[in-house]
Amino acid sequence: MRNAKLIFSKAVEWDYMRKNPFSKIKLGRIKKNGWHFMTFPEFKALLSVIENSRDRYKHEKEDIERKYRLKAYYSVMYGCGLRFGEAIHLLWDNGNIDFENGQINLFNRNSNNGLPPFELKDYESRSIPCPEWVIKALKEFKEHSSKHNPYVFLDDKRYDLVKAKWERWQSNGRADKWLNSTMLNNFNRQFRVYCSKAGIETTDELSQHCLRKAYGTNLANLGTPVYILKDLMGHSHIETTMSYYIKSIDANKRKAIKGLDGLMGQAKQADDVVYFSLF
Repeated sequence: MRNAKLIFSKAVEWDYMRKNPFSKIKLGRIKKNGWHFMTFPEFKALLSVIENSRDRYKHEKEDIERKYRLKAYYSVMYGCGLRFGEAIHLLWDNGNIDFENGQINLFNRNSNNGLPPFELKDYESRSIPCPEWVIKALKEFKEHSSKHNPYVFLDDKRYDLVKAKWERWQSNGRADKWLNSTMLNNFNRQFRVYCSKAGIETTDELSQHCLRKAYGTNLANLGTPVYILKDLMGHSHIETTMSYYIKSIDANKRKAIKGLDGLMGQAKQADDVVYFSLF
């Protein structure tokens, strides 16, 4: 209804019709579903489940590589706040992963060497400093990763599928319709399976995007200035960034009350000193 009201308003503005049939309809606020805030203990439990998953007989090498890949992938999502499309488009050898400076560099990329293009949301390049444990996970994974696959987080099978898909889209004249999300699917299903095995239960939305949201909330809880958080997350509007501070309100309230307790304690000590000095 909200979209219809907007569409018909444009139709009136452009003289396609005289009156907007939705103009007198009152629209309430859009209900937003809650999302699960993944804590550090929950994230460590998730990594532990991946680490301890059973290797298949005669597929040990493949499964070991998968474990290192998933641990590095989820670490990048949770520790650097990347969007799904940004993470799966990372390449090893084009400057995306900067081990020397401990950061991930994101920038637009044209199609080349049989690979599809990559476009950042709002087209703004950015560099994200990585925690040491993220860099460690990436280094460990690189030692076990396929040497002829340019993508960081695509296994060989998915890499071949992406190349074939991109070739079809080019031959069908659909190359300009390619989106970052066109690369892969079913990643959320796998994520939920591992979360369930890790004992993470919630009635709120649970998807990989929760890892990015947890990154923003964790930085907000640490007191990161909003303009710094905005740049790290690649937001174009400060209002979007502010939503990550809302999730941390309860924790900050408790912290503030503890601060008042601390002030009361200091005041009591000062009164005691005055009391004894009078006698």
